[in-house]
Amino acid sequence: MNNTKYTNLVADMACPSETTTASLIVSSIPNGKVWGKKMVCENSVQNAYYVQELEGDSTTFVWSISGNHTNYTISNEQNKAYRLVDWDYQGKELVKVKVVNKYGCSSSDSMEVTIAVKPDAQFLWSLPGAAYKAKFEKLSTQAPVYFNNATGGADSLEVTYNMSWDFGRLEDTLPYIVPYTQRNAAITQTYEYISWDVKLKVTNDHGCVDSIVQSIFIEISVGLFVPNAFAPTNPATGGESSDRLVSTERHTPYRWSMHGVT
Repeated sequence: MNNTKYTNLVADMACPSETTTASLIVSSIPNGKVWGKKMVCENSVQNAYYVQELEGDSTTFVWSISGNHTNYTISNEQNKAYRLVDWDYQGKELVKVKVVNKYGCSSSDSMEVTIAVKPDAQFLWSLPGAAYKAKFEKLSTQAPVYFNNATGGADSLEVTYNMSWDFGRLEDTLPYIVPYTQRNAAITQTYEYISWDVKLKVTNDHGCVDSIVQSIFIEISVGLFVPNAFAPTNPATGGESSDRLVSTERHTPYRWSMHGVT
């Protein structure tokens, strides 16, 4: 802001007037840029929206929110450089502000805010076959943000998310992160015979979080498949078989014949 002095001299028929000096204040435009979170969750509280302009000195701040997706606001008064908003349900909103200083200079700005529902974290697990490998498949869902576009028609915005798995093993405590692009891929993990607590946390791009814990019990089954090549009374002098094992570390084979156990 500049305080400039101007000198005025009026001459009439070569008769000059007295010299007078007038001051003219040139004020800067106030800073009306809105700051705050552009992506929020349903039922989130105390979200701050503010401008970097000092309060006081007769500066006024006029705040407004375009729609009806709020359930409470704080600092509606025109002498506050911020507004605290409790967002209600999903949709789109426009936060607006107009800043006017004591000289009448003003600045306006707005910020579009999208409000998303939190994800629903769910998963399905299974033991495919008689094995010690567990298979995990996500059942998590995430609703888009629904809103009316500029022409008044119904529209929607996709909400992405990532998944963080904790498979409950003491030797593998780092989270297993799955990005949105790989969300439908099944995951296979190796376990021993016991109960395990498996945790899944889903976080969407608005910062909304949901999690679930399931206790799984790994009951490892064993299998032994032996070809039935000969009957006990078969007069053959010998034979060969190829055993196939499932989920076993060791085994002791026995063979019965008319001559006894070998």
